[in-house]
Amino acid sequence: MLKDVIGCVKRVYRVPHDDKFLEIFKFTKDGHVFAIYPMGKVVKPLREEERNIRGEERDIEGEERMLEDAIRATFSAFTVLRPELRYFYAGSIISNASTVARFDIPLPNIVDEKSDWYLDDFVKNLFRGLFPNGILNLTSDEGKKLYSILKAVVIDRFPVPASRAFTELYPIYEAEQHLKSYAKRITLNFLSMF
Repeated sequence: MLKDVIGCVKRVYRVPHDDKFLEIFKFTKDGHVFAIYPMGKVVKPLREEERNIRGEERDIEGEERMLEDAIRATFSAFTVLRPELRYFYAGSIISNASTVARFDIPLPNIVDEKSDWYLDDFVKNLFRGLFPNGILNLTSDEGKKLYSILKAVVIDRFPVPASRAFTELYPIYEAEQHLKSYAKRITLNFLSMF
């Protein structure tokens, strides 16, 4: 159901450094805490940093411009997907970032289809409206849709997959296992021909 709605980032190497992000580590009985950002705040600075390291000073062209448009029109939500596992694996957690999962939600999934979701000003105004005090406004239609998508994501956290126990959704794990077994079967069939 969610395959056309969200993107899942299972390995989060860098995280935003602000107080809002740190809230995801404060677990509550009511459920998961999400830190939500326009994707441009999360990805674009890292891409600029990468360009600076490599010394590239070229203009953005073609594919890269399309990628920038997609980044502008996406929200990134961070959460600790399985906070209860932190107590069981306390000795083997290298950093708190290793327990964080990121889910990317394109704006067309939460806004009216007639809106100008691809414009910079629209994204900024939408974000201000969704988070007037830094907290998700659940009275707006967009806020309700965003919240329902994120709640649907965390439902798929059980059962716990064997690998990437902190950050992987179970259906993704199952799909990957199926594809691996299929690939092995094709390889074995191919090798048996010789």
